[in-house]
Amino acid sequence: MTDRAVSTIPLVLDYLVSRCTSNMPNVKVTDGQPKPPEDAEPDLLCIGFTGTLGEPAVENSRSKQQAATSPDRETYEVTCLASSWKGNETDASDVRDAAFEILYQVARIVAQDQTLGGLVMRARILTDLLAQEQTTMGAVATIRFVLQIDAFTR
Repeated sequence: MTDRAVSTIPLVLDYLVSRCTSNMPNVKVTDGQPKPPEDAEPDLLCIGFTGTLGEPAVENSRSKQQAATSPDRETYEVTCLASSWKGNETDASDVRDAAFEILYQVARIVAQDQTLGGLVMRARILTDLLAQEQTTMGAVATIRFVLQIDAFTR
């Protein structure tokens, strides 16, 4: 990233994908929307999830701090998705627990260093929404959650 960067977003997304991948070896971690797999992964984490309707993966707003000329203060939200299914498993509790374990691991990573390696002032989980369903392939639990980031542009 050059000195002319207008946002910390690219570095933060790279950081989150890297940390989550290395800390969750049994979870398929994707940078953005996953490609439709031939064999669906049982546990999935998407960083920068756009959803099925093409919603934004990241929403950013910038502001100036008092009379400062630069850098800009930015606050943005990164939409993520944690999902679990276990084949023909019909026990919603098992897949729900697995999806929340993925969310817990992300929360742990963020809590260990809320500056995300010094890239931002603060990161935190802002919201999470749980969806559950019984499909022909078994029970599925999906948690859509948002990370809120407060930073100064570089």
